[in-house]
Amino acid sequence: MKAKIIYEDKHILVVYKPAGIAVQAAGAMEMDLVSELKNYLNSPYVGLIHRLDQPVEGILVFAKTAPMAAALSRQAADGTMKKEYLAAVLSEGEMQEKATLTDYLLKDGKTNISKVTEASVKNAKKAVLSYEVQKMVLSKEIMAKCGSQNSTNTKTLQGWETERIVLLKIQLKTGRHHQIRVQLSNADLPLLGDLKYGSEKSKQLSAMLGVRDVALCAQSLCFIHPKTGKTMEFRVSPEKEILQNLTV
Repeated sequence: MKAKIIYEDKHILVVYKPAGIAVQAAGAMEMDLVSELKNYLNSPYVGLIHRLDQPVEGILVFAKTAPMAAALSRQAADGTMKKEYLAAVLSEGEMQEKATLTDYLLKDGKTNISKVTEASVKNAKKAVLSYEVQKMVLSKEIMAKCGSQNSTNTKTLQGWETERIVLLKIQLKTGRHHQIRVQLSNADLPLLGDLKYGSEKSKQLSAMLGVRDVALCAQSLCFIHPKTGKTMEFRVSPEKEILQNLTV
């Protein structure tokens, strides 16, 4: 199984999902996370509470019964469930050390792409997140850390010496389709490795640094256990190289 079980009892499963595996509804020839867990539990039922995009790594909680799924889903909807992310972005303009972003997002089901729009647009959904800068470095510093693990050399980065790569800690207040990726891109903070929502400059820099997956990790999850009433908190360290290089 590609996923890692962090915690398990009779009612819930807490799982680390690596980048590259879909949570649900992957192609017919590709195993998704829900299918993996059904096989692991030898059960036809796994309660899906929330999702992570396929190229994103991090923590998810699943329910083993429908009542547990309903209780956890209520926590996800009312904000009781707390989700914290780490993201590596390219700063393409002025930015604050701390900020709350509030936008309205509209999903296009045909293209599987969301975009920022006006609140008055039909089917637009409010999206809110807060971020805090953890570290800000120059691209050449990250290149030096990559060293022999990346074939790009310093000469290739000429003209990029002043570009700022920023490590953000993100508190997700709502759960919208591709929310973090869309909102940060709209704020001139495109995620490294994001081919769908990244800017041309962030895509170029990602290629030079060898960042092939979206540089985003759901590193922390906190919720109330529906059966015991205890506060459950889980945290992981990112496996993606770019995030590791920024957190050391």
